[in-house]
Amino acid sequence: PDAIAIAPDGTMAVVANRSSGTVNLVDLVTRKLTKTIRVGSEPAAVVISRSGLNAYVASFGSSTVTPITLATGLAGYARHVATGAAALGLDEAGKYLVVASRSANAITFMALPGLKQTHLVRLKAPTGIAVQPNGRFGWVTTNTGALKQLRLVTFTVGPAAIKVGTN
Repeated sequence: PDAIAIAPDGTMAVVANRSSGTVNLVDLVTRKLTKTIRVGSEPAAVVISRSGLNAYVASFGSSTVTPITLATGLAGYARHVATGAAALGLDEAGKYLVVASRSANAITFMALPGLKQTHLVRLKAPTGIAVQPNGRFGWVTTNTGALKQLRLVTFTVGPAAIKVGTN
């Protein structure tokens, strides 16, 4: 397993398995695997919507994002994104999925629910994303040792980076 997301009610986990190109749905109440779903090549990140109805899986190898309806365990149509999808974030309002694509040096904004790409922001080697509770800002880590602010309202990268180390 390479990534995990927990449903807001705490009853389900979605676990990404990079080597098999699958995700597992796990019932955390019964502690049982309920379904294995094939997604793109090398799933590297997963997030669950605030409603708990959907999960989104970023696959590094196929450069796709796959939506999953959690109630049915069915995968939707995988959407292509910039090369090397490595991390995901959701804005607080649930309007945008934010995808960090390390190989393409890009952050892609995808409108929900349809996963239509709306904005592309250039940023060198993004590796992780976290969204602040206010939903206006996110923070992106890079493999160059930088922490950069992401303005979710204007789809821009903030002021100077904060040095946090290197990989």
